[in-house]
Amino acid sequence: MQSVTEHYRGDAGETAQQLLLERVRTLYKHGPTGAYFTLAAATVLVAMVATRSPEVHLWYWLIAMGSVLLLRGADMLRYRRALEDNEGDPQLWLGRFTAGVLATTLVWDSFIWLFFPQLDVFGRSAVAVVFAVMATGSINMLAANQWLGSAYSILMLLPPSLVLLFDSGSASLLLGTLGLTWSALLIVLVHNAHRDITHSLQLSRQNRELTLKAQQRQLETMELNAELSLARSHLMDANASLEEKVRERTAELEHEIAERLSYQRELERMANEDPLTGLANRTAFFNRVRDAIEQKRMRNAFAVFFVDLDRFKEINDGLGHPAGDSVLKTIADRLKSLCGHHVVCGRWGGDEFVILQLGIERRRDIDILGDLILQRVAEPIDLYRATVTVGASIGISLFPEHGEHPDELIEHADIAVYQAKHAGRSIARLYQPEWGQEARMRLELVQALRRAIDNNGLSLAFQPIVSVPDMRVVGMEALCRWNDPERGAVPPGVFIPIAEESGMMPQLGRWVLRNACETTQRLCPDADGPLIAINVSVAQLLGDNFVDEVRRVLADTGLSPRRLELELTESLFADKLANVEARLQELRVMGIRISIDDFGTGYSSMSYLRRFPLDILKIDRSFVKDLASGGEPIVSTIIRLAHSLNLEVIVEGIETVEELQHVMALGAYLMQGFLLSKPMSPEEAYGWVVPQLDLAPPKAALRA
Repeated sequence: MQSVTEHYRGDAGETAQQLLLERVRTLYKHGPTGAYFTLAAATVLVAMVATRSPEVHLWYWLIAMGSVLLLRGADMLRYRRALEDNEGDPQLWLGRFTAGVLATTLVWDSFIWLFFPQLDVFGRSAVAVVFAVMATGSINMLAANQWLGSAYSILMLLPPSLVLLFDSGSASLLLGTLGLTWSALLIVLVHNAHRDITHSLQLSRQNRELTLKAQQRQLETMELNAELSLARSHLMDANASLEEKVRERTAELEHEIAERLSYQRELERMANEDPLTGLANRTAFFNRVRDAIEQKRMRNAFAVFFVDLDRFKEINDGLGHPAGDSVLKTIADRLKSLCGHHVVCGRWGGDEFVILQLGIERRRDIDILGDLILQRVAEPIDLYRATVTVGASIGISLFPEHGEHPDELIEHADIAVYQAKHAGRSIARLYQPEWGQEARMRLELVQALRRAIDNNGLSLAFQPIVSVPDMRVVGMEALCRWNDPERGAVPPGVFIPIAEESGMMPQLGRWVLRNACETTQRLCPDADGPLIAINVSVAQLLGDNFVDEVRRVLADTGLSPRRLELELTESLFADKLANVEARLQELRVMGIRISIDDFGTGYSSMSYLRRFPLDILKIDRSFVKDLASGGEPIVSTIIRLAHSLNLEVIVEGIETVEELQHVMALGAYLMQGFLLSKPMSPEEAYGWVVPQLDLAPPKAALRA
């Protein structure tokens, strides 16, 4: 019921708006005629009165009337343009027209107050007649708006009538009485004219609607007739060709049946075949393993090989997905050459392939097939842009030793692949039962780490960075620690790789960044206090919002950007150099310091040091250990290289006084290691005092 009511209200509102628009159009339609008539009447009136009262400045009044009419004429032209463009609010245009009419009326009434008292009886009578004629003539002009028509009539007749009533002459009294009487009559006439024109507008609108509906119905009738004619024509054509089609259809049935059988075979092939490589897809391979299990009484043991390509992502990222697809098809063709009656090959997904080896009589058969797979996959592949080589890590599971269900066998082979990759890649590993337990434990560890990150279950340890000559703490390195309620302290060497493998490094990095900055600002708010060094992973740095995250953390914590140092490992510079450089430039503009960690252990390149905006180079502990056994030239070269590029050098892993003195003799004076301090809680770190060491005088001064 409510919706129906709202519908009728909407129709009523639309009708009222349309009627208002028609009234405004009627007013503006009669507007030019009224303006011309008004100007003519004003001119005649001035000419008549001026002959009797030449001393009155009637012509100024006529100019004023002309100015008002000129403005009204401009408004009418503007309305005509708006009407042509279908623009404007009718209520606004009604207000503008009303203002113009009232302004004209005020000019008329000013004539009464300015000049009427000076006129004789004839002049006053002439003026009264002109005003009465103007008021009467406005009935049809302004009848579209009853209020405006009534107001104009009253304002035109009432002032001269009142003046005449209060005059002493009998003629004036008569004219005033007639003016008032005529005013009342004009109001009735305006009301009747407004009613008639409203009725006329409504009838006009209804006629237009009826005409439109009639035209629409006529058009629909014509379309229906055309459709009927077309249908009759089609029916005749159909009847004419029906017998021919029946004969043709009979002949086509056999052809359709043959095509349907072919299509069904094609659907079966597509449902069981990988579209890129032509190998069995995941569903088909799963079914083959299931069939092999169901026929176990008739066959010997069988094996499931899970083949995961090594370094395939580098080809996809470096040469593009078309090159990656070409590599996958080439590898699939090579595996097909190994397949036969007792060997089934399939593609599991991505760069993963699966192989089912049936009828195994001895373990040596598994080793032979595994070696063949490794050899064939490792052969070079010629692409249109380069020659590439990929390897494969293989995991193997046996039936029934490692499972009696397809899911178990494939899952255990996948676990064996994981072990093969961690053992060095490009090797095959046979599933061991204890690996399943390790996989479950690893999954539990991943879930526990995710909960720790989400529930703030991690903590931070700070290790001081010391300027040895003046025994001054110049910075702190923030290190993440995890003390799990069930497992106890989990070493970083365990949970950091877990975070990398499971894709949690961005979340872990965000947690460390925010908490390290917040803790540093809380414990040492001095803007010139020690730096806080935070490690950043490649996944974190190349994230879409990393720079914004850093900016937001600094703003939230209040830490000065000059006190933040971001440590990057060399692996960051191995790929996507343009993206890395752009991010580092944004960070440097903010005032943040950039250091390269574990220099010399990864993708070392002089071009990286020159190209990227770096401040600090950190030498890894592995070089420090080799100082006493011939590693001094390497450390010395790295230090001189850094100094030549105006980079500071921090030596990590200093554990003995001899190591400290050795690297100082080579020109490095910023140290970090267990000799000075082990990682400690942030509160202990900021209360820590550098120990006094018995050192020989350094050979050179500390670099600024």
